[in-house]
Amino acid sequence: MSLFKVLLFAHIASGGTALLTGLISMISAKGGRIHRLAGKIFFCGMGGVFATSVYMSLAKGNWFLFCVGFFSFYLTCSGYLVLKTKAAKVFDMIKPVYWIVCLFGFFSGVGMLGLSVGLFISQSMFGTVPLIFGLISSGLSFLDYRVLANMVETKQVWLKSHALRMAGAFVATLTAFIVVNIQIEQQWILWLLPTVLVIPTTRKMIDKFQSNHAHFKAR
Repeated sequence: MSLFKVLLFAHIASGGTALLTGLISMISAKGGRIHRLAGKIFFCGMGGVFATSVYMSLAKGNWFLFCVGFFSFYLTCSGYLVLKTKAAKVFDMIKPVYWIVCLFGFFSGVGMLGLSVGLFISQSMFGTVPLIFGLISSGLSFLDYRVLANMVETKQVWLKSHALRMAGAFVATLTAFIVVNIQIEQQWILWLLPTVLVIPTTRKMIDKFQSNHAHFKAR
């Protein structure tokens, strides 16, 4: 068996693990034992997806999937690290790692924006996919820069930032599952559909959770 096939099997196994545990983490009680355990396994699964996707995308010369691999892992890592911004001492300790992750997001965003230009020049609607992903990645990395440069207060935003980034990482696994198993003429629609459906729903859920939590504290 070739190295590529071995890594492909590991990629599928890691993606399946991330998809399952990501779903469990999203529907379980936030902050509970199941949520935290599923989240840790999800993080490991996404690490496996990233490691295998880098080799396979380079082997196939697929620069879009190469950038997407970095983008999805950036969402996973930043979604985890933003939890550490709550405590000043811990935040100071993980800042060097956070800076590296921030660069992951920035360069993957720039790379996808560059790819979108090439695709639009060739009159391909698929250019919409790296355009949107690139804007999200570069935009979030700029927000990370503001956090790392102490330009923004994180105490009131860490929960929403964590939830949206982890939801974005989950969307990456869901999108991969959909585009591999469903084929339509306008494939770019399938690449964007999970993002359009999941992210706004997650925002509403977090807003409702924060509103209820604030009401509870007021009582």
